[in-house]
Amino acid sequence: MSNISEKDVVSVTIAHADEEEVILLAPGVPPEEISDAVKSLFPTLPGTLKGFRKVNKDHTLGPFIPLTLATKVPSLLEDGSFQVQVHPAWRRDGIHYDKNELYLDVSESINLVMIAEDLGNGNSKMTLVDTDVAGTMLVRSRLSGMPGCKLSYTSQNIDTIVYHPCVKADKYEAGIVKFIPPDGQTELARYRISKHVKLPFRVLPVIRQLDEHHLEVKVNIKAAFGKDLSASDVVLRIPCPRNTTSFTSKVSKGTVSYYNELECLLWKLVLLVLSCLE
Repeated sequence: MSNISEKDVVSVTIAHADEEEVILLAPGVPPEEISDAVKSLFPTLPGTLKGFRKVNKDHTLGPFIPLTLATKVPSLLEDGSFQVQVHPAWRRDGIHYDKNELYLDVSESINLVMIAEDLGNGNSKMTLVDTDVAGTMLVRSRLSGMPGCKLSYTSQNIDTIVYHPCVKADKYEAGIVKFIPPDGQTELARYRISKHVKLPFRVLPVIRQLDEHHLEVKVNIKAAFGKDLSASDVVLRIPCPRNTTSFTSKVSKGTVSYYNELECLLWKLVLLVLSCLE
């Protein structure tokens, strides 16, 4: 290091996520020292530094420059800004599959509070008080090497979203995320929506107290989606009084069972299409 002259030292602008920093490079500096220095500048760096790629004016990335080459010829990084490239901490080297596959499963749970008003003559009115959607994105990766994946989504109503460390949101394209997936199954993201929630079903209950010991519950369920869609394995949970000892049921489709430990009736429908059932 004592033989390095000032003219050999190169000032390099490096970038990670939305941050930029400047480091000094000189020939012969050990790659481990450069890696440690970059990690100290970007504490959230998700892995080990392996090289750089130049950020072009159109925001695309140039060819990969390995860290070992950059330490030997720092002048390669003299002009422009360079995106830090890392070896992901969540993915090992040497992964190989004869057939490359990637599966994405989006699961949503809709939570809602409704108030039922009995209008008489078997009619009721439901008023929606509060609703939100809790969703998860699960990815199952069977991809070889170090694959780069790109995912787009169209919902503009997401309140909060938390990504796995492998995910990088594209700051130039809204609704675009890029990621190098871990091998196997991983939760890619978890999100919440509380505005403009469209309910998949309309549930219309009417409850009547027939006498001191008998309660009549009439429930209509109607699909709120298009005729080209269907819902499978639908379960409607109907709470019952704690002292329930017996019940009788009549349904147009599906089966109804009483579960004492849950204090409720479960109405199970194998398939629900655009129709009204009771």
